[in-house]
Order: sequence, then structure tokens, then C-alpha cells
Amino acid sequence: MATFVPHTPDDRARILRTLRAADGAQVLAEAIPPELLSTPRLDLPRGRSEQEVVAELADYARPGTLVAPERSFLGGGIYNHYRPAAVSALASRGEFLTAYTPYQPEVSQGTLQVVFEFQTLITQLTGMPVANASLYDGATALTEAVLMLDRAAQRGRKTGERARVVIARSVHPHYRRVLATYLKNLELDIVEVAWGADGRVAADRLADVLPGALAVAVQSPNFFGVIEDLDALSAAARKAGAHRIAVVNEPVSLGLLRPPGDFDFDVVAGEGQGFGIAPSFGGPALGLFATRETYLRQCPGRLVGQTEDRDGKRGFCLTLSTREQHIRRERATSNICTNQGHTVLQAAIFLTLLGRRGLRSLASVCAQRCEHARDAARAAGCELLFHGPSFNELALRIPGAHTASAMANLEQRLLAQGFAGGIRLAEAGYPELAGGLLMCTTEVNGEADIDGLFQEVRRWLS
Repeated sequence: MATFVPHTPDDRARILRTLRAADGAQVLAEAIPPELLSTPRLDLPRGRSEQEVVAELADYARPGTLVAPERSFLGGGIYNHYRPAAVSALASRGEFLTAYTPYQPEVSQGTLQVVFEFQTLITQLTGMPVANASLYDGATALTEAVLMLDRAAQRGRKTGERARVVIARSVHPHYRRVLATYLKNLELDIVEVAWGADGRVAADRLADVLPGALAVAVQSPNFFGVIEDLDALSAAARKAGAHRIAVVNEPVSLGLLRPPGDFDFDVVAGEGQGFGIAPSFGGPALGLFATRETYLRQCPGRLVGQTEDRDGKRGFCLTLSTREQHIRRERATSNICTNQGHTVLQAAIFLTLLGRRGLRSLASVCAQRCEHARDAARAAGCELLFHGPSFNELALRIPGAHTASAMANLEQRLLAQGFAGGIRLAEAGYPELAGGLLMCTTEVNGEADIDGLFQEVRRWLS
């Protein structure tokens, strides 16, 4: 444990010699009356985490103010994780907080090092050898993954011949809409595959559409929070000769689950907002993109490398930047024109602060809270829509809340008690799940808050 005393033992010995004292107690005895000295150990409470201290201070500030308790159970792709104070403090320093994009990148060694460190962290998390920066969000990362694989496969395809992209219907609805918009006028068709009773991709339906497909994209944990069997899905796609894309919408799950790279995926595309970036009403976000070395020169966005200068000192350089601003238009791999530098910085600081064990601990707490919410939902009489293993989110149906008016009534009841209860699945893009709610729990949702939410649900039902 750190003592936060700046003096070394040699410093203290020199001070005592100057004062002609045997020890610190003698110094205090000569300066302070004995009756004022406290000899017994102070009965102090145990040390608390930063998150606990901030929560207690918020409780002190709340009476007589308009500050509402943080009891949101909304997820659906944007997650409310605790952001250590150091993230904002460091990311807000003047040398970082700038709108300037370094068009002479080698001059901006600090910016390049941040991106390089971020890329290294993402390769470690995803199990892939190459990662880049500069993608807007998870939706564009998935789309760029499909376009990259299509570019790599076009050499063996006849002119005018259409290709199929198979995507799980449990992939985030916004991701699928962005993908459809990009591919609308290209020679690529999208085929969606439904889920099974457990909420996972139905293997039998996948087998029917795999032959001849260009690529398969699956999300794990998927939009409903269900963890997919990536090993089986990758093996089936590989057997059919299709490229494999793993989508990660909740990046904190990578602290607990095996990385997609272990299952022989070609690309990992996803969202990095969960890494220390505030929800902020839905943005800005951070696209994650990692792939094999085979596709290195087809990657969109920017990729920073490490090198040495002529004096042998470590330096960083913009190894690849395949956007239209930097190379001839016909050779550009994307028109992404941002480096997402500030969100990359926040994510890098967050991951560095937590470290490997810290991220695993965070993911474990999230998994435990999700399991607690599952038990509380059952106890309140709610129906779980899927029985597969889940992370952070639960899709459930509440008896008596099958109509829009009943659902609105329940939501108002919960809001009156300080709870933002969940996302309506029918309005999120799943009309077949009308009456269903998607509820999310992270480490900021304590067990008492989870129990309080479902107690309100139980009272509403009664």
C-alpha cells in the first residue's frame, strides 16, 4: 500500500540528525502537548472505491436538488459504465483536446502513440493480429468489414455476378440498417437468419443459406444479450467457404469471454463506447476493427506503426491511411474522414487504468448483476424470452404489458420511482417480439436497484 510520504528513509534520517531527535515521536512530543496526541488507532471505515465515494457524495448533494438517482436500465448498444475521473481529467488536457487533425502526422508523436497503444490493446482483446483506428461506430465498422471482404473476393468473381452476405437477425438493428444502406446499390444481397428458442443463431437455418455466401456476420453477445456459440458458427461458415465476421457491441464482455480470434474469425468489428466513453444521449461512439494480416492493405481508416529514427529512438508513423484525402480516389478503401482521436484516447486511458485483471473484474461484476436481474425477473413473474447464457441484457415479457398503452403505463410508473425501465423490442425493430422489453444491467446498477425495479413491477402487476 502506498504511503504518499514524499521523503525517502535517507531524507528522514537527515531531518532527524538536523533536529537532533531519535525519531518522529520525539519531534512530535517536543512540539505538541501529550494530551493532544491520539495514541489509539483511529476507528476508520474500510477504504472505498472511487465509484462508491462518488455515489455517496451524490447522495449528500441530492436532497433539495434536481439531481436524479442514476437508475437507468437502458442498453441496446449504448452502455452506462462507470468512468474513472482520470479518464476525463487526462483526456481534457490541452495537448489532447483539440479539433485539429494532424495532416503532418509524424509531427504529432503524442497523437500517434495514443493510436498505436489503442491498436495494441484491441489486438490483445480480440485475439487478432491487426487493428486500426478511425471508424465512426460499430455500424460503420461492420459495413466496412463486409466491403473489405468483398474487395478481397472480387478478383475471383465475374462481372455482374451478385454475392450474398448472411447476417444474423440478432445483430443490432441499427447495424443491419446501415449495412443495407451501404449495399443497396452494390452487387451484394443480404440474407438474414433468425434465432432459435435459446436466442442464438439457429444452426439449421444458417446451414441452408451458407453455401456460396461471401461472408457471415454474427454478434456476440447479440442484441438480446445472448452469448453465441462462436466456435460452432465459425466452423460451419469455414466449411461452406464463407468469410466470418464477429460483431462485438458490448466491448466489456471481452474481459470475460474468449476473444473471437480464438475461433478463426476473419474480422472483428464492433463498438468501443463501453470503454470509458460516456453514453451522452447516444454518441459520439468509437468503431472497433481488427482483422488478419492478409487484409492489411485493404483495411479502411488509419493504422499507426512503430519505427525508429536515425538515432535509434522509438517513434511512430502513419503506416496506412487509405482514405481519399491521402491517396488516389480509385485506390481508397473508404471515405471515412475522421481519426476519432478523442474517443480513441478515452478508451486507451480507460483500458490502461483497468488493466487485464481490472477489465476481467468489471466484466465479472456485469455478468453477476445480469444473473441477479434474471432471478429477480423470474421472482416478479416476468417471462424470459430466451434461455441462452447472457451478458448485461435480458429480453423479457411482463404479464399484462402486452399492449402499447399498458407498456406506457408501466413505464410511467417506473419513471415516477426513478427507474428507466428498458427498451421496447417491437419499436427497436422486432415486431414479432411485441410486448417484450430489453433491460440492461451493468456495474452501476446495484443489486438493491435491481430488486427495487422488479418490486415496482410486482406492485404494478398486483
